[in-house]
Amino acid sequence: MKKVLISAFLFVGTLLTASLSAEAIDFKAKGVWDFNFEWQQSSFMKGDGDQRFSPKQRLRTQIDIVASESLKGVVFFELGKTIWGRGVDGASIGTDGKNVIKLRYSYVDWVIPYTDVQVRMGLQPYVLPGFVAGSTILDADGAGVTVSAVFNDYLGATAFWMRALHKNYDSNYGISKLPNFKGTTLDVVGLTIPVTISDIKIAPWGMFAFAGKKSLLGESYGDIEDVRAGLLPAMPAGFGYSWGAGNPFGDVFPNKKRGNAWWVGLSAELAGSSPLHIAVDGAYGRADLGSLRNVVIGDFLLDKIDLKRQGWYAALLAEYKFEYVTPGVIGWYASGDKVDSRGASKRIPTLVGNWSATSFGYSGAYGIGKDSVFGNTIAGSWGVVVQLKDISFLENLTHVIRGARIQGTNNKDVPEHLGLSYVTTIYDTRGGDNMLYLTKKDYAWEVDFDTEYKIYKDLSVALELSYIRLELDKKLWNLQREVDKNAYRAGLNMKYQF
Repeated sequence: MKKVLISAFLFVGTLLTASLSAEAIDFKAKGVWDFNFEWQQSSFMKGDGDQRFSPKQRLRTQIDIVASESLKGVVFFELGKTIWGRGVDGASIGTDGKNVIKLRYSYVDWVIPYTDVQVRMGLQPYVLPGFVAGSTILDADGAGVTVSAVFNDYLGATAFWMRALHKNYDSNYGISKLPNFKGTTLDVVGLTIPVTISDIKIAPWGMFAFAGKKSLLGESYGDIEDVRAGLLPAMPAGFGYSWGAGNPFGDVFPNKKRGNAWWVGLSAELAGSSPLHIAVDGAYGRADLGSLRNVVIGDFLLDKIDLKRQGWYAALLAEYKFEYVTPGVIGWYASGDKVDSRGASKRIPTLVGNWSATSFGYSGAYGIGKDSVFGNTIAGSWGVVVQLKDISFLENLTHVIRGARIQGTNNKDVPEHLGLSYVTTIYDTRGGDNMLYLTKKDYAWEVDFDTEYKIYKDLSVALELSYIRLELDKKLWNLQREVDKNAYRAGLNMKYQF
């Protein structure tokens, strides 16, 4: 870690030194330190070996290298999450770990001369519109090019290309017959057309993905597991999403040379000066990665498994701001799987979502607190969240009280039909970090009580208290005694922004 830290600080020092000889360049730095002290149980599995109390920290810092209003570069470093006491993180007594510093963004923004068209090239964030609680389809970092333009006060457009995956396996990964790298790329293109009329914002969008037949193979770098779980249907037990490594499929690949996926969606929002805030999101998507033929799983031979998904979702947010509190409700419905022995799915395909409707079950935690127990997408579920936020009776002190119910929209016979015989299958091979797989007979409750206090302008502390109760149908899932129905979290977080 010492070498990495030295290199990073030398790089920053070089940039700052360069500013002495290049007065036209302006350097701006900003960032945030997060500290988290949390007691939590979130796996739903009895006897889970995870340490329930694991203090940790993270530093994110961004440096803008500004030449003019038409040209700038941005680098974004992330140090951590560093779990206190872990030598590999450089946080145990007397140790310096490795692989702690990450380069999250590295891009250049420039304006095409004599136009108002802005181009962004490099590692950057890609986020689809999502006014209710973020995007359930795409909110991730990636490499590519984004072009955006504002035509007038009412209309704009943003187009992007992202090289999402490319050559993420090697010959030592356990796959014996990969003669070349053809078909290893996943490219994504998209278009958003934001429209603003007074206090109303409308954002229609579309996205298309080109998926090589081997593009989902390989090591689990970045968010590739989310992409696998989001594009593929729920598969029979024994099937690994890595295709060919550590599962019975060996060297079997889809019959299509190139698969594809596409989405169309619309987000709209009523905001502005009115205390009433209403937002709606909706999308439809379809993925077709071909099919697998003559697949052997244990003693069974399946002649065909379709690697297809199609589905939709709709979401609504309504809230009203009063002087001391903002009551609101969030609701959504997303289509679920039917019974299909060949693997075709009726859930909307996703890439990497970031649904933040709650602070424990989904990705709405403060800082680096534990969240996403349900996952980062709402495919195959419906839910209602009732909340009171911005509760404030004392200066610099705010509270959020939230209650939620989430239930599956997948057919109750899917687990038996696919041989999903026990609950760990949900997390290990059907969803991973992508989502919690629930049938129409399964549901969960969540309660959150979150408090934030601003100590100084740039220093704040937050207390998050959450509880989740998971109810799985005993007739559908075996080994119920292995399931811990309760998940909880009590976390103290500190954040310094500069």
